[in-house]
Amino acid sequence: MHHLSTCGVHTHLPSGGEFPETLIKFPGIGDQDWEEWINGLIKAGPEFIDKEQPKIMQATGFPNTYSLTKNLAEKYLERNRRPDLRVTVSRPAIVTASEKYPFPGWTDSVAAAGAIVYMQGRAILDGMICYPGNLTTNVPVDHCINAILVQTAYSVIVDEPKFSLCQVSPSPSAIK
Repeated sequence: MHHLSTCGVHTHLPSGGEFPETLIKFPGIGDQDWEEWINGLIKAGPEFIDKEQPKIMQATGFPNTYSLTKNLAEKYLERNRRPDLRVTVSRPAIVTASEKYPFPGWTDSVAAAGAIVYMQGRAILDGMICYPGNLTTNVPVDHCINAILVQTAYSVIVDEPKFSLCQVSPSPSAIK
């Protein structure tokens, strides 16, 4: 089984740091088990979650529910997988237009990061305003797909079925 996650599971870590290929301790809930915490939220109901979402985000250290739920999904898969099931998790950075395949600049969307790449390619956008010190990394879609294929093939040849994680992102030294 191959699960597609995001480098965003690390958004609560200091900017510019290296992100380990391990499950990240769930921030903000102290010694309480994350699964117990989530079950408590589910029991509280959707109205409570809607009302308390800003507090939940602040308590967990995540900027949005997307990165929070990706973090939780990784933990769930690792904890609840069958021992005989090989589970691989890819954590790509922001996926952008292709470098080479199916052709340079291919994208399936001009939304999100695709819009930025499109506007830069058309010379509509020549810069972006960002928070000082924040690092943003992009990975071409064809690199992301290649990494997923290699990771999946590798998971088949390892001796024991296991849970494994892999960042699909430029290394810190490549982006300095």
